[in-house]
Amino acid sequence: LVGGALVYAVWGDSRRLRYLAGGAAIAVVAFAILFSLARETSPVQRLAERNQLLARMVQEGFTENARVVSVRAALQAFAADPITGWGPENFFVAFRKFQRPEDFDTPPENQDQTHNRPLEVLSGTGLIGFLPYAAMWVLILMLAIRRVRLEQASRLFAALIAGAALAYLVHLLFLFETSNAMLLFVTLAAWAGGAEKAVSALPEKVELPVPASQAARRSIDRRQRRAESRAASSKSEVSTRDPAVRQAERIVLFFQIRRLLSRMPREVVDYGLPAAVGIAVLLTLFGMNARIHRAAYFVIRPAPLDEIAPRLATFPGLGTLGRTQFADVAAGRLPTVDPAARDELIAIVIAELDRAIESEPENILVRLAAARFFGVASQWRLDLLARARAETDKALRLGPHTHEAHAQAVEQALREKDLPSARAAVQIWKTEHPNQGAESINRFDSRVEALASELAGKGSGAGG
Repeated sequence: LVGGALVYAVWGDSRRLRYLAGGAAIAVVAFAILFSLARETSPVQRLAERNQLLARMVQEGFTENARVVSVRAALQAFAADPITGWGPENFFVAFRKFQRPEDFDTPPENQDQTHNRPLEVLSGTGLIGFLPYAAMWVLILMLAIRRVRLEQASRLFAALIAGAALAYLVHLLFLFETSNAMLLFVTLAAWAGGAEKAVSALPEKVELPVPASQAARRSIDRRQRRAESRAASSKSEVSTRDPAVRQAERIVLFFQIRRLLSRMPREVVDYGLPAAVGIAVLLTLFGMNARIHRAAYFVIRPAPLDEIAPRLATFPGLGTLGRTQFADVAAGRLPTVDPAARDELIAIVIAELDRAIESEPENILVRLAAARFFGVASQWRLDLLARARAETDKALRLGPHTHEAHAQAVEQALREKDLPSARAAVQIWKTEHPNQGAESINRFDSRVEALASELAGKGSGAGG
């Protein structure tokens, strides 16, 4: 509404409506600023208790904090690799790497999107991808303004549509592209594209070229018509490349199809064709997603050990997630697994973790899953304790200020029975995550003291 009002205030026809539109736009912006400044007051707080949208705007940290951190991480990611970026869909790597100790009191959800589409493009594809993206939006907005200026009879409506295009861009500053909004984007872009000079230069009416022989078509033999058709197709390429001729041919084809449909039974046209098209679309969509659905189904269904590897390999693009979950579940079940099958399970998980690490070496979630599994499995295979330490160190490098990496560092030091490292890891936890609550801190402290007592008992026993 603000965008449409501002556009009409500048290019509108009616002076009274221009003044009203400009005043309305200023009033809405002023209200938004006042609301932001007054969100801590009791009247606004009472309104927020009754309305979820207002609550999301009033309660600082509900979604605002995660978006602010994501924006900063995206800018830091761009600064680190400004030319080609970190790769599409890799923002979660930058999010963990550039997370700061003071950003979150509790472990955040894995932020896999920037919640800001322009910055997502900037951090993911660098200047190579961002410059064409920005140019596209500049062109769309320029064409939208030109469309408003060209519209004479419905300028107010055109101003509102131009405002909708601007609103869609503002919307992308706080969210990512979604499939259900793409139709709106395509419609707005197509509407703006109507102001392109190449489009406006097209004639409103195209005269169809009628061959001289068409009038006597019914009296001409079929063979003669075929010969004339072949002769016409062999004419100069200049005439066939004429845009007006090609446009006319399309129009003729349209009417031929329309005439063919008019000869069909009405039931076939009204019900049969739409049903056939709908079935074709559904089958196409199913075919596009069949492997993904099959892979997801395989991951969530129980399976014997010899089927795990083929199931996880069903759709390689999503295999890492399944392998990570498989490692976490297996780590929790190793103590209760039959000893005869435990070694086989450990070997299978190690092979799948190696594939996940090879596929996404910078994924901190993969490194943490590997560290947790290797740590648990080291009870039966001591050689895996060193791999657990290596994966823990890599997780700390990928997320130097994350809750999960610091918690894993404490667990690894306790598992290694390294008292100085355990105390140092707990101290880092207390320093960087002081708001985690007394329960988690006391739990770590008690486990460190238990390790100290255990090592002191071993030392006194050896001395005696």
